[in-house]
Amino acid sequence: MPLLMTAGAAGSAATAAAAGAFGYNRANYMFDNGLRFGRYMAGYNFAAAQASQYREDIRDLTEQTCAKQDLYHALGVIFFVLNFQLIMAGRLGVHGPSPPEWILGIYWVNISSALMFLCTLTWLSLHAAARATAGAATLLTRSVRLPIPSPKQMDKARRTGNSFEKERASDIFRVPFAVPAPKDAIPEEQDAEKGMASNEQPGKKDRRMPKWFQDERKELHKGENGPPVLASSTPEHFELYRGLQQ
Repeated sequence: MPLLMTAGAAGSAATAAAAGAFGYNRANYMFDNGLRFGRYMAGYNFAAAQASQYREDIRDLTEQTCAKQDLYHALGVIFFVLNFQLIMAGRLGVHGPSPPEWILGIYWVNISSALMFLCTLTWLSLHAAARATAGAATLLTRSVRLPIPSPKQMDKARRTGNSFEKERASDIFRVPFAVPAPKDAIPEEQDAEKGMASNEQPGKKDRRMPKWFQDERKELHKGENGPPVLASSTPEHFELYRGLQQ
């Protein structure tokens, strides 16, 4: 009889401990999932803000180009008026004696050349402004778009409560403070841990980290660092805009 009572008490204690560990780890799981989705949305918010800056860059570059071409166009119109004045009321021989014919020949050749170059200036300024505006519209509508996540990506970022049942048993029933909990390495210790990683058994460090956190690193992080930033690297939208102006 005492043996049965002892066994019953031990079973009750084990059941209570398992239930407590289960509830504790499930609460951690739900809390981590909330952080997971929050991190996912924060990343897209930052990406949307960055894309908004890129779109603003395109608009600023287009306004700069159009303003410069408008200045050239206005100067061309002023010189058009001056040339027409030299052709009509201000031409040689109207307000005084007519000069020799060879001087008039040079005069009219220069006036005609000036009109030809002014026509070219006006056409190129109009074409450059139109090309810049059309290129900006192309980039803003096709290339430099806001990164809006699709429903499939949103579903991939979230987790349901019953997905906790698919985790490892060691993560579901991990006893708090008894089993070593994972900790993030500080930057000064990362190099030392890389040197010690070869001496550890494969998978030993991964077992200390919950599987749902490992899945998040594989699915969402895609590596801890971004692409290397070089001295000659420029954002892609600048390269696309430069290609449109060539």
